[in-house]
Amino acid sequence: MTWLPLSQLDETEHSWRIQGNAVQFGGTGTYRKLRGCDPATFEVFAELGSLIARDRNHVYHGAELLSAVQRDSFTHLGEGYWRDADAIYCEYETTLRPLKGSDAATFRHLGEGYAADRTQAYYAGSKIQSANPLALRLLHGLYATDGDTVFFDGKPLKGSDPQTWCETAGEAGKHGFPQDGKHVYYCERKLPRADTATWQHLHETFSKDSKRVYKTNRILPDADPAEWDTAKAVSYAAEEAARHAENSAKMSELLKTLWQNEQTD
Repeated sequence: MTWLPLSQLDETEHSWRIQGNAVQFGGTGTYRKLRGCDPATFEVFAELGSLIARDRNHVYHGAELLSAVQRDSFTHLGEGYWRDADAIYCEYETTLRPLKGSDAATFRHLGEGYAADRTQAYYAGSKIQSANPLALRLLHGLYATDGDTVFFDGKPLKGSDPQTWCETAGEAGKHGFPQDGKHVYYCERKLPRADTATWQHLHETFSKDSKRVYKTNRILPDADPAEWDTAKAVSYAAEEAARHAENSAKMSELLKTLWQNEQTD
């Protein structure tokens, strides 16, 4: 956990400034004074995206003085999760809020946004109502399980089987294609009618089984899996990218022409 004074940070890395005897925060476009802040001891939590700061007496989120937070015991647990002697907090977007009903004594941060205590499971500071908090553990990426269900992005994957769940190795795993005994997934979506026994990853988000070719979780109509291999998928992806670039250029030119016509009217 790294706390740094403003003098050790590049001005482009934060939204605070010291003006005379005051510390100001300008993340909202207009600078606001931090109430009761001591410039001599002011420092920020040096993690990208965080708006946490403190001085010798207080903790701040942006320009807001967090009077309920105990400064001396305020500790970073990982990602957006924090704690002091009595409570657990989650920093999410523009706020730092206490996790209502959380148990600080048993709270554990699992990673990738997941956390749990003895009574409740959490994802990004929100409760996962259907999860068993005592059994919840991280699998890989944004996947977690409580032994009965697999979760992605904090949401249960209906019909998933934690007992046969596995992360696909190599490039397939990099692009998000885990499997269980019955299904192949792309992120939270099942590949429709995919045969796990014959499914194979081709390139980036392209894959196939013995009967179908897929891009992400969509079947490519009229694509013959017998004709598709890695080289075919690479070529198809390049052609798609070229078409997208051409269409974007045409749209930019059209918008430019429309704007020029408006200026001459």
